[in-house]
Amino acid sequence: MKKEDLASFDHDKFLLVDIREDDEVRMLPSIAQAVHIPMSQLPAVLAAGQIPHDKTIVTICMSGGRCHTANAWLEQNGFHTDLLEGGMVEL
Repeated sequence: MKKEDLASFDHDKFLLVDIREDDEVRMLPSIAQAVHIPMSQLPAVLAAGQIPHDKTIVTICMSGGRCHTANAWLEQNGFHTDLLEGGMVEL
């Protein structure tokens, strides 16, 4: 997903998940539409069933690199994924 796509973001089809850790979010605040789930807490949140399977999960991190790791793990657990290209530094 490109940053331009955020303007027409469909919350019925997609869930934005900011996977940055707390200290990173303090440095550069999250996108208003995003749910903040630090990558370190993602496995526990998924195990608790707190992320819907009926939406594409769009991950956001600082530069886009960690999203690949998180998305691979999400896909192994049955989720459809995308990522915000370039991460927060590109916004």
